[in-house]
Parts: sequence; structure tokens; C-alpha cells
Amino acid sequence: MTAFRHIEFTEIPADWESAQLGREVRSPLQVIRNGLTVEQDREHGEVRVTRIETISDGYISEHKVRFASALSADQLDKYRIRKGDILFSHINSDPHLGKTAIATKDYADLMHGMNLLLMRANEEIVELARQAGLTLIGRAKGRRFVALAGAERIVFDGDPRSVGDEPARLARKASLEEEAAPGEGQ
Repeated sequence: MTAFRHIEFTEIPADWESAQLGREVRSPLQVIRNGLTVEQDREHGEVRVTRIETISDGYISEHKVRFASALSADQLDKYRIRKGDILFSHINSDPHLGKTAIATKDYADLMHGMNLLLMRANEEIVELARQAGLTLIGRAKGRRFVALAGAERIVFDGDPRSVGDEPARLARKASLEEEAAPGEGQ
């Protein structure tokens, strides 16, 4: 039987190492931030800007974007989507909450827009995980997860579609209120 130890919010196997993000010697995340807040146009602009809809299917849909113009050179550099960037929907309605996509290439004209969280892994840490043969999970919720390293080693012991909904005690407060008052405000 595996021994467990308690960390801040859960229990993990006793032989696992853990570190609070931001307090470890080498952070696994280089960047974690919200996106660019700028006026957007539906059809025209110099650059494309991501939205929640951009990642709604689990990948970056380059056609589900808005457009922006007149960004500074600093904004273009700071918010440009790079290969390996993780875009994560952390606000909006329950169906979109937790949706995630990883950029599979560098984009010259696709900017990280508001309402998505961008996480950029420390490539040195990801590479160490690859070299050590480790599987590195960046985010997991229900049926969805992001594997930063070792995705080929993940074996499902059952049909992922059979994973149930998350327990009610883990539901967001807003979703509980919505369930208590269906139809209001629609």
C-alpha cells in the first residue's frame, strides 16, 4: 500500500516531490498571465487576437479570432503566441471553463487575447522531464489534460469518455447559483 503525505490542498504519494510555483529554484513556468486588452474588430486589422472561441475545440483555430491594429513593438513581442504556449480558458461559462490548447508553432501575427490565461513552460524543465523519461502534466481537469512531456507514455485504463462529471463539491459557485435558478436572465 502506498503511503501518502498531505500538501496544501490534497494528498500525494509520500515519495513524490512537490514545490509551490514561484518558490522553487527553477520555476516550471516562465510566464503565466492574462492576455492583451485592446479594441478588436471582427473582420479587419494588422494582427489576429485569440478569444475563448479560438481554443473551444481543444486546438488553436486560426479562423476563430478577432483583429487589432496599432499595437506597439513591445505589445507585439509580449503577446505573440509561441510554440509550446498553453492557452487556458479560466473564465466564461461552464462549457468553456478549463478548455486548453497548446501552440504547435510560432505565430507571426497571432496575439494572446484577454479572457485566456497564457502559460509558457520553462523549456529547460520540460527538456529535463523528456530526458529523464518523465511524463509532465501541465493541467488536468475531468477528461482534459495537457501533457508537456511524455504524452506517448499515457495509457488509459478505460475509455476517457467514461470519466464522469466532477463532484458537485468542486463546482464553481457561479455554476451552483445558475443551477439553483435556471432560466433567470435568459
